[in-house]
Amino acid sequence: MNLAIDCGNTRLKWGVHDGTRWLAQGLLDYADLAGLADLLRAQPRAQRAIVCNVAGVQIGEAVRAALAALDLPVLVAKSQSLQHGVRNLYDVPEQLGADRWSALVGARALHAGAWWCAPARRRRSTCSTRRAISRAASSSPALP
Repeated sequence: MNLAIDCGNTRLKWGVHDGTRWLAQGLLDYADLAGLADLLRAQPRAQRAIVCNVAGVQIGEAVRAALAALDLPVLVAKSQSLQHGVRNLYDVPEQLGADRWSALVGARALHAGAWWCAPARRRRSTCSTRRAISRAASSSPALP
């Protein structure tokens, strides 16, 4: 059983998954982070925690401390250049947020086959994202 923790830009999201379904899920404002260990003690017991953090070092340290109080092994998701069949073409792979990287790896696990992902249109996209997509488009065959 896994405890998944997503430390996003505005709040923490958590869930306990048994491999088939979510047994418990919730949200926690960072102002209430001191109560995370107590909150998680009241949930089904997980064997490990999987953490994705884009909220910064202080939040990450507080979450690690809470998980240490529960004696849970922790796996921290980090962007990589290649993982589980997904290739990250950023010049510095860690610049792609771990949350987005984890979503891509998860999508790949659920939907095998050739595909590539481009960011949604917005007023500004990072130069790194544009360079990586341009490089991927020029080096990959057209997909049906």
